[in-house]
Amino acid sequence: MRLTFILIIASILAEGSAQARDHPKRHLATITYREYEKGDVMEDEDLKRCLEKPCYVAVDSRTGKNTVIGVVMMIIPTKEANKKVEELVRQKIPKSAEGHVIGYINWVEVLEKWQGQSIGTNMLNNMFKYIGLSKPKVAAMYLRVNPHSIGAMALYKRTHFEYITSDGQYYVLARYSFQ
Repeated sequence: MRLTFILIIASILAEGSAQARDHPKRHLATITYREYEKGDVMEDEDLKRCLEKPCYVAVDSRTGKNTVIGVVMMIIPTKEANKKVEELVRQKIPKSAEGHVIGYINWVEVLEKWQGQSIGTNMLNNMFKYIGLSKPKVAAMYLRVNPHSIGAMALYKRTHFEYITSDGQYYVLARYSFQ
């Protein structure tokens, strides 16, 4: 009985050790943030839609230059069907940027095994810097989020999104800073 118990503990420790060696947290220095490129691939996702709409990605260059672990898809300028939402987003635009365009973020995802390691935070912050430099006529970016998604709400709070309104099911959040 005692020998069986020792073998079970040894097996658990060995398995844990193998998982620790493969844990992605050890490789955060190899993550790069950039625009989507043709040929990028993401586990269990079809990134072909990024050929039509701009995407910004987090790439694990340790496993290949096209291994995407996080993605943000956007529409700039937005073609918002709900004019009230667009009007509410525009109300908070600084006077110096009045008349500039608004963008919509319609997809944000980080692979589950990479979540909780600041990939989403870094990806969004890098994306906003990129937009600020490459698309200076963008005054705001907004998105819709399920208010019950605690992780997503925390991510958007950390990345300086502001509450705009609720459509009953989702919150509309916007960010106006591109630094």
